[in-house]
Amino acid sequence: MKERLHKWLEKIGTLNFPVLQHTKVRFEDEASLSNEVVTDILENDVGMAINVIHHVNTHARGHLNHRLTTLEYAAMMLGISNIRDIAANSQSVEDLPDKLSSKLLQAYGHALHSALVSCEIAMMRNDLVPGELYLAGLLRSVGGLAMWLLAPGGMHTVDALLRSRGLTPDEMEYLVFGFTQNALSYALARKWNMPEAVSDAMQVAAASQVRLRGVVMAEQLSYAAASGDNRRAVTDNLVHIGQFLGREPEEVMERLYIVHNNCLKVARPYGVLFDEALVDWDGLLDVDDSLETNSDESGAVRANGSASNDHDGICIAPRIPLLSFLDRYIKRGPDDGDFSLADLLDQTVHLLHDAVGLNRVMYATVVSETDCLQARYSAGADRDVSFNLLNVDLGHDSVFNALLDQQSSMWVTTAMWERMPDTIPNTLKKINRTHSFFAYGFYVRGKPHGIFYADRRVPSCQLDHYAFQNFQALVEKSQLLVNKFLD
Repeated sequence: MKERLHKWLEKIGTLNFPVLQHTKVRFEDEASLSNEVVTDILENDVGMAINVIHHVNTHARGHLNHRLTTLEYAAMMLGISNIRDIAANSQSVEDLPDKLSSKLLQAYGHALHSALVSCEIAMMRNDLVPGELYLAGLLRSVGGLAMWLLAPGGMHTVDALLRSRGLTPDEMEYLVFGFTQNALSYALARKWNMPEAVSDAMQVAAASQVRLRGVVMAEQLSYAAASGDNRRAVTDNLVHIGQFLGREPEEVMERLYIVHNNCLKVARPYGVLFDEALVDWDGLLDVDDSLETNSDESGAVRANGSASNDHDGICIAPRIPLLSFLDRYIKRGPDDGDFSLADLLDQTVHLLHDAVGLNRVMYATVVSETDCLQARYSAGADRDVSFNLLNVDLGHDSVFNALLDQQSSMWVTTAMWERMPDTIPNTLKKINRTHSFFAYGFYVRGKPHGIFYADRRVPSCQLDHYAFQNFQALVEKSQLLVNKFLD
């Protein structure tokens, strides 16, 4: 996956994202613009905002990029003359082919909505720098925008698969491109030297960081809203945001309803397409108290829409050549700077996903202070917040305790799950619909460090002996590297 991402980063290069014709006209016709007016223009045009952020942080000297926390400051750093040049050298969205222009406008609308909701959640938490989380919310979508621009055919394929099969977008993106838009967004944020908080918000692990969790939740709410007829999912997301903030659902709904309507007003230059991309929230404040929600112990939102989707028929094929990826390091040892323990664990998780063909993979770390397992690295579940927030209490006996007490691996089949339900952690029961999984205890310096976990998520794609053997082999190679070189 990293090799494919690197090629895409090279392809994107200094790409200017298309801007609204309205923006180009304003910079051409208005001779005198204040910094306040320029900031207002950037806040109304996602493509222009991304171009300015990219330009500032790519060309900033010293530590200026780490201070970029608002669009207003970005405009001040770059200067109005340079911003005029960027607008003049950027293509107009309206000049693109109709089908691409429509999709890009909808994607821009989603990014703007996500950014505004991220900022509002941050203000409700009394965050000291809500503008930084506005940027994080905006840039979480930058990978998808780049994919629409450079590979519209692939993105139309993803859309078609989502419509025809009701599947999860992260898996469809992986099957078509070999990576997800979240992974590309994170890679771009790193390449553009974005502040640490903004870059961290792109990672799947962002859901476990309290300050960044609002950004992840805002994106999920925007995806639900953009589905047009998914009112139940919108309501569920709003309730979970309320639980996260410790506020009553009615208060959260009122605040974000105002944001939603302001977003529609701000985005008028996007045209009627943007209006159609968002569900009508009228009546959402009249929530039936008896309405069931998807709340769980983590307070996470459901990232993949309604629970009724079966995700039938999608099984990731193993990529056999990747199974030997770690062999080179085992034979000669890693060079200085090749990888740290964190890098190795993350790499192993992605190899289990890419090479073995397992839909969802996680490494959960032992947190001794709270005696629990906490999800740390994952693959195949970029937008599944519940999966990325998994927390298992080790104070209650479970299959994971056994794997940590005496290092071993286990394949829990559906029959075993049903035969010994008390050994399955409650938090896992809520995110595993197939009732089967692989798990392997991992040690560092002779002590339990964590658990590698994998499942298929899809009922029609059963785990098999071949996958289990490859799962064991890859984890054992990773364990060997730790024992030989990192202990």
